[in-house]
Amino acid sequence: MVIIDFLKSTKNEKLLEEIDLSLKKYFKTYTIYGFTKMGLFELSIKRRGESLRKKLKEKELIN
Repeated sequence: MVIIDFLKSTKNEKLLEEIDLSLKKYFKTYTIYGFTKMGLFELSIKRRGESLRKKLKEKELIN
């Protein structure tokens, strides 16, 4: 889950369009939830590959 605060933006629709176009370039699976009543922008991106925890354990950076 990603949450972004755009600090009182008045161009929410344009932001939504630009974010959607950008996400399409890099991710196949994502969901845009839009702006909350508090003005925060929410989206989720499906994780690909192994978990970060597993990779850090393999490199012996964590136990």
